[in-house]
Amino acid sequence: MAIKELVKKRLLKKVKVQRPPDAVMAATEQKSATVSRELNLNLNCADISICSVEAMRELGENDWHIVPGFAFNPECKNPHRHVWVRRGPLHYDPTWSHTRFCWNIEQLEYYKVVKPLKSLKTESETGTQLRIVERGNSILREITDLAAEWKLKLAGQLD
Repeated sequence: MAIKELVKKRLLKKVKVQRPPDAVMAATEQKSATVSRELNLNLNCADISICSVEAMRELGENDWHIVPGFAFNPECKNPHRHVWVRRGPLHYDPTWSHTRFCWNIEQLEYYKVVKPLKSLKTESETGTQLRIVERGNSILREITDLAAEWKLKLAGQLD
């Protein structure tokens, strides 16, 4: 199924995503660096988003949430499974906003999964560094399973 069909069936919803404010990026990068260093791992978008939510909650901003979905970058015709964050109605991408990516976030297309994921049932995003990575992998697995169920071809998949 194509993204447009999934939107029409209300399984996905297109959202506007922007670069997080500088203070959010700084808190996210600090938390992500600690987790990455302690586990000696490169973090993925889900891990970074969990770190972002956790960092902001540690600063007393409890209204940050994880958003699972799919995103198109300029280099691929098929979407990537992707995870970002939101605060209220505003969506932010702390991963692709990082300086190592040369994309203009506002020009990318993002589609959030409408139904709640099992891996997001827990209210708290906090946990040990290992728990953050385990939860991030669980979120990405669930998104991959939805793509397979919907017969949605992802970026990087062979024909």
